[in-house]
Amino acid sequence: MSDSREDLLQATYAARDAYLRQLGEVDPFVLTHLINPAFMGGPKWPNLRQAMRVIRNGSHTIIVSDGLADPFDENPEPNVGFGLEVLLETSDAIEGSVQNDWPFWIAYDVAQQFASHGGVRELIDELGMVSMELKARFGPSELTTPAGRIGLLFGVPGPNLQTEWTFPAGAVKVVTIKVLHPQELTVAVDEGEAGRKRLAKLFAKDRTHHISSASRLSVI
Repeated sequence: MSDSREDLLQATYAARDAYLRQLGEVDPFVLTHLINPAFMGGPKWPNLRQAMRVIRNGSHTIIVSDGLADPFDENPEPNVGFGLEVLLETSDAIEGSVQNDWPFWIAYDVAQQFASHGGVRELIDELGMVSMELKARFGPSELTTPAGRIGLLFGVPGPNLQTEWTFPAGAVKVVTIKVLHPQELTVAVDEGEAGRKRLAKLFAKDRTHHISSASRLSVI
């Protein structure tokens, strides 16, 4: 690895760590795999490194991907990888290991989906908010559809939450993940952009904003 490449990586890591520290108290341990899933047919992250970080802010727990905005290892020019990282904040109490609870696994599954599809940053830049469904592998039953799916809304803004920051090689977007009730998912799907905007306004009105919770009441 060239010195310039290593310098870019280290500067990228430092910029990400500085952003995470603004969110709260960052757990010292990076959550990653013993064997990289990319070596077993899974999606490849830009610098191969796949990790998740945990931040505590009062009673809230925040899960953030760590690596989607690393520079692509095959691109010699400075770059910000996929140009985004994902963030899920929950107000629910997490007992024991974060990796044994649903907020972590939803954030992780979304990060893998984004790595697999690649062009999500451009879609978020164009539409602002995007909805998606995931198979409810680890989702709370209170928020699961009859078909066993979890509805998600990406890009819901939060008060005082900085969703873009500057890496050495460019701007990176933080994409928030809001877990939806089935009724809310129906609005996002059936009403499209207007429905997504309506939901965001209702989340602001009930002061949950981008925060996910299994005990949250539906706004619909």
